[in-house]
Amino acid sequence: MCRAMVESGRFDPALCPLLMDLSPEQIIERLENDPDIRACALAVATPGIDTETALSVCAQSLKRARAQRRAGGAAA
Repeated sequence: MCRAMVESGRFDPALCPLLMDLSPEQIIERLENDPDIRACALAVATPGIDTETALSVCAQSLKRARAQRRAGGAAA
């Protein structure tokens, strides 16, 4: 899913694993306030960024979000 966004150069909330299964309101809130999602969206949409760098940013964001969920954190 992340690869499809990186290759298109466009962040798509419907493809973001960090936003899966959230309500539209939750998605908006996370897009505005979650630093991991913002970092991933920026990496995906940055012109000229290489695919592996953008995928690395997204993978790191996903790893942090999963760790927070396992620890019972509110951020995803």
